[in-house]
This record gives sequence, structure tokens and C-alpha cells, in this order.
Amino acid sequence: MTGAARSPSYRPDLPVRFARTYREEHDFVVSVVRRLGVPPGDVEDAVQDVFVVLHRRLHEFEADAGLRFWLRSVAFRVCSNHRRRLSVRWPRGRGEPIDPDALHDVVHRPPDEARAFSEARQALLRALSRLDDEKREVFMLTELEERTALEIAELMRTSPNTVASRLRAARKRVAGAIRAGPRALFRA
Repeated sequence: MTGAARSPSYRPDLPVRFARTYREEHDFVVSVVRRLGVPPGDVEDAVQDVFVVLHRRLHEFEADAGLRFWLRSVAFRVCSNHRRRLSVRWPRGRGEPIDPDALHDVVHRPPDEARAFSEARQALLRALSRLDDEKREVFMLTELEERTALEIAELMRTSPNTVASRLRAARKRVAGAIRAGPRALFRA
């Protein structure tokens, strides 16, 4: 008998349940990890880290209710840790630079619109890279995932007032960078 079979938390349905959950939720976790600012080359590593945690703790879930919220919470912590490791590797804390022009344009804009959009995207990415981790995460969770302050507070284990304060500061910084336009891209 293997060590896993003797473990009090082992249940024979868990391997099948894990495989099914992995298949069904992989794309969801990838999208969450991308939104949380992990560089493209490290997305799969972060996703696998999320599923390693799931594999270790799946026995705690009686039903699949709340699984996506739990996966998002784990992804949030994994991405935070990942960015922290990147800031040690690259002391400026910026991680790998993201090339906005390498992002896929699914709309197929005319060249002049595409250039203007690219410049705006560069300004936004530059502004986001200048935010500290907490403000960036609050901004991304609010603006991209349309989460409420209460949901974000629970996810980040902080108060809704702190979330609101971080969001105000992040929006002010991002709006200022976008108003400054393309010339802000060349400032240090």
C-alpha cells in the first residue's frame, strides 16, 4: 500500500476529480494569472503552482462550490510570490519588460488606429509597471475582473477601506500617465 493510500485524507475519487478540475479550470487559471501581471514566459509555471496547491488541498473540498473563487485566491498569492521572486532577480522590480506590440490585436485596426492604440497601451502598461504590487493588483481586479471592494478585501485579506484607498491612488497614477501621453513613455 502506498503512503498516499494510507493517508487519512486520501480518497479514491480525488485523482479523477483533480484531473477533471484541471481540464475544466486550466483556461480560467491561465486568464487569472495573465491578468495578475505574470510575464508571458512564466505564466505556465505560475499556473502549475496553482494546481500543485489544489492537488495538495483538494481533499478539503466537499463540493465544487466556491472552487473558482478559491483558485483565484490561490492564483493571487502565487502571482504575488512570483513577482516578488522576479524583483529579486531583476533589482529594479520591473520584471521582464512586456512588449505591447507583441500582444495580439484581434480587432485588426487600420494602421493609424493601431499605432494610436499601441501608444495608449504602452502608456497604460508603463503606468501599471510603476505601481506597487498592492495597487496594481487592486486596479487589475477592479478594472479587469470587475470585482467589488469587499471581494478584493477578502481576497487580499485586508479592509475594504484599504482597497478603496489603493484603488483611488492607482487610478490617479494611471490617469496621470495616460494624460501625459506618449512623451511619458520616455521619462525615467
